[in-house]
Amino acid sequence: SSDVCSSDLHLFNAMPAFTHRAPGVVGAASDFAEHIEMICDGIHLNPSVVRAVFNMFGPDRVCIISDAMQACGMPNGEYSLGGQKVFMTDGLATLADGTIAGSATCQAEGFRRAVKFGVPLESALKAATINPAKAAGLFDEVGSIAVGKRADVLVLGTSRSMQLRGAFFASDSFYNAGGGIAYISQAQVFLENMPPDARPKHLLLVLDQYFYKDRKST
Repeated sequence: SSDVCSSDLHLFNAMPAFTHRAPGVVGAASDFAEHIEMICDGIHLNPSVVRAVFNMFGPDRVCIISDAMQACGMPNGEYSLGGQKVFMTDGLATLADGTIAGSATCQAEGFRRAVKFGVPLESALKAATINPAKAAGLFDEVGSIAVGKRADVLVLGTSRSMQLRGAFFASDSFYNAGGGIAYISQAQVFLENMPPDARPKHLLLVLDQYFYKDRKST
């Protein structure tokens, strides 16, 4: 039954290989898991595997996760993970023996890389937003802009780089990535007062490491 496995942690990593005669954990996840988690940094999984996972599991079951550790967003250097020394160089975090030790990529960057790898934008957004909210049992609280839901919002630009344009905190304060904080009553007020050519194409809600899609702004 589907109760055998509700979610599979960072698919392919630290588990037996998926082969045609011994499908292992990946095969079991395909048959039974409601959701699977995938580290989409281009290091843990080859881009072709990222695309294959979306094809195999479909856009409703994939959850992009960061698996980020202390080195996330930091310069090259030495960090710590569970009391072990971790050496991070150009986004690759490893133990002294070369074993990959978590990720140095944030969730938003994992979403961007999925799109860069060829995953359709809508599928990548769902995997970085709605699906994790549902997998965590929090979709009643987050996952969309709706009455009664949390209203922490990230605003990403519409260029190919999809860089952070700003963020709303607790519904009424807006951090402009260009500098400064403005206080407003509703996210929609901000959108309505932006020039049409500068309006972001998508909004994202954030909860801890997860980013939740709400809607396209028009």
